[in-house]
Parts: sequence; structure tokens; C-alpha cells
Amino acid sequence: MSDGDEEVIISARDIMRDYGQGENAVHALRGISLDIIKGKTTAIIGKSGSGKSTLAHILATLDRPTSGELTINGIKALGISQKQLNQMRNQQFGFVFQQFFMDPHATVLDNVMLPMEIAGVGIREREKRALKALDAVDLSDKPNVRATDLSGGQKQRVCIARAIVNNPEIIFADEPTGNLDSKTSELIENLLFKLNKNKGITLVIVTHDDDLANKCQRRIELHDGKIVACDGENCKLVEAK
Repeated sequence: MSDGDEEVIISARDIMRDYGQGENAVHALRGISLDIIKGKTTAIIGKSGSGKSTLAHILATLDRPTSGELTINGIKALGISQKQLNQMRNQQFGFVFQQFFMDPHATVLDNVMLPMEIAGVGIREREKRALKALDAVDLSDKPNVRATDLSGGQKQRVCIARAIVNNPEIIFADEPTGNLDSKTSELIENLLFKLNKNKGITLVIVTHDDDLANKCQRRIELHDGKIVACDGENCKLVEAK
């Protein structure tokens, strides 16, 4: 799905993902091959059960394929140690999920600082970068508020702040507006696309929302674990090697 002038940041070839064995096996992904282009916005779409979240989790190294090849910035991600993989994920990726995945009783600041704590960043630098990230999502007045006291839209903005504190190259957003009303959804969408435009962050968005998918430069549609369509800017199906 790339031309000669674009930089491939993630390359997946013949990705298979099975759950279970024998007659009870579920073939979630059936030979997926694609490229994610640096600086572009890509939507992965499909009905429930199509494999779109499974694919995103594998691209983000949150899950391992049953077979296939995955290359991230030229590194074969399936051939390095778990420690190296965790470090790569922490340094290069940011995550925004539908379920928020925050500690509800911790403060907003503590939730945003968590990725930097894992990365071993000192407390003063953690606080400085976390406050800057909160300012970027218009939550500079909420650092000491407990996450449980926030609205859904505010929680998702905290998640975006947490996603950007380590200056990631890629943000994976899995149904980022799924739990939000239309007005708040638009705010979150605009914030994500602003990060892409102003910071050059690559966006990979999993969604069943056609309106959100249409805002992306590329749309990859899955059905029963296979890519059935690829639409948008220089978008073409990639043959497995």
C-alpha cells in the first residue's frame, strides 16, 4: 500500500492469528499483508468479528501472530526479546482505547505519568512532560483531579495525553469514540487529527464508524480475517512475500 516516495513504518506480511486448536480453532486473521505509512492516517474498518482489533493489537505488538512477519522501523519485531519489545512499544507507540484503561482512584497527573515511569524517566521530568501533555488536550486545570471524577470525554483526553507523553511515532486508537456522544466524539477526533497534522504522528484507528474512517487518508476493510478492500491515498493491496 505504498509508493516509492513514502516511508513504511510498519510492514506486516502473511499474518495469521488462530485461537484454539483443531475443529474448535477460530481463524481470526487469514494471511494479512499491509504497510502502514509514516505520517499518514489509516482506518481499519469492518464489522464486529472481522478481525480489525486483533490486527491492530498485532501491529502494536500487544499480541503475537500465529505465523507471519512483522517489521517495525526496519526491525523484525517477532525476532527480538520480550524486554526489547516492551521497550520498543513504550518508546514508539501511544494507545487510546474505548475503555480508557485508567486507574480511577489515581489523579489525572499520575495516570498520564505512567508510561514515563515505566520508561524510567525522573519524577521532575515526568511531571513537566505530563503537564505539557495535559495542556495540549485542554486539561491543564485537572492534574490533581481523580480520574473517577471526570466525564467520558475528559477521560479520553487524559488517555490521549498519556499516549503522547513519550513522543510516540504512532498512536493506535481502538474505537476511541465508541463510548462518547456525538459532540464529544468530534472533539476527540479533531484532537487526534491535529496531532497527526501538527506533530506528524502516524495514526492507526480501528473503527466501525464510516464518518470517522472517511476522515483518514487510507481505509483498510476486513471481512472474516481478510483484507477485502483498500481505499484512499495511494492505497493498494500488498501481496504476501
